[in-house]
Amino acid sequence: MTGAPRFPSLGYFRIGSGYSTAFAGACDIAFAAIASVAHTEDQIKANAAALQAYFDPRSIFI
Repeated sequence: MTGAPRFPSLGYFRIGSGYSTAFAGACDIAFAAIASVAHTEDQIKANAAALQAYFDPRSIFI
């Protein structure tokens, strides 16, 4: 990965909120998911493992 290092934002950003000129900084949200049905425990674990495998090399910790 190249470019400037990522620093956590000091501001809050709620999932689903709108963008405005007041939001001018970096964002701490790396992933959000909304499902139309409840997941089983196995599905949740499989999704968490896949996300972990994706985020680990990028130094994003969940």
